[in-house]
Amino acid sequence: MSFFRTLTLSVLGFGVVGAGCGSDDPAQLPPDIYGTEQQFCEELGKAICNANVVSACYGSDEASLTADTAKCVENAANKACNPGNYRYNRPGAEQCINALALQYQDGKISHTELEATHEACLAAFSDGGAVGSDCTLDDDCDGGAALRCVAKPGQAGTCQKPVVGDDCDADDAVCADGEYCAELVSGGYTCDSYLDLGATCSETALCDPDEALCVSDMMMMSTCEAKTDNGQMCTESTQCKGGFCVRPLGAMQGTCAATLTLSPTDDVSCTALLP
Repeated sequence: MSFFRTLTLSVLGFGVVGAGCGSDDPAQLPPDIYGTEQQFCEELGKAICNANVVSACYGSDEASLTADTAKCVENAANKACNPGNYRYNRPGAEQCINALALQYQDGKISHTELEATHEACLAAFSDGGAVGSDCTLDDDCDGGAALRCVAKPGQAGTCQKPVVGDDCDADDAVCADGEYCAELVSGGYTCDSYLDLGATCSETALCDPDEALCVSDMMMMSTCEAKTDNGQMCTESTQCKGGFCVRPLGAMQGTCAATLTLSPTDDVSCTALLP
């Protein structure tokens, strides 16, 4: 699971960056507006712990809001700051903080907001892989240099600066939204539309990731099957069209939703913000 998908799934689980991660030469960098990485973590806590979030997670009223906010900021700074030990890239820090503040402003999170925050924060936190280095996730690459993990279906990826086009043969070539890099029978690759529901699928012939899953039956035949609609039962977020499977604490099953409303009674959303 990638870095900032994990912040929201442990704050929702994200790990942001903690003190002592960066190894950049200070003489080569602009001033860090947060002073230190630990101060960045504290700003991250403040960006997340607005009144809507604190009220949702702590059940705060006017009398307790100030004290609860301080607890929330402390917990977010200490528990949501870089469990993955990612490299801190100073120039991307401010845009990451701004994206987090926007994501959490109303105490609710959409899958679109989550993806936007992940993209914004790659410039601040990544493992720093150079062009051509092996990768599994975008987080493995140097996000500060706009590198992403580019892979052909069913193959290992390498860190590249993506180039969008119709031909995806090159190592840095990616397809436009709504298409994937399909292997040609004659050799090579081309961009093609995702498979329709009911079509036979595999690790190299892909279903639309927003709408379907590639599911195998007892005969080991795999077909594209529609993801679960919002409001229906689920066990994992990957099953849900809306992007979230909201489960009560300790429950094995939950309900698919397009929006995650922060609550201390579900299994993930407030975890990293509470004592």
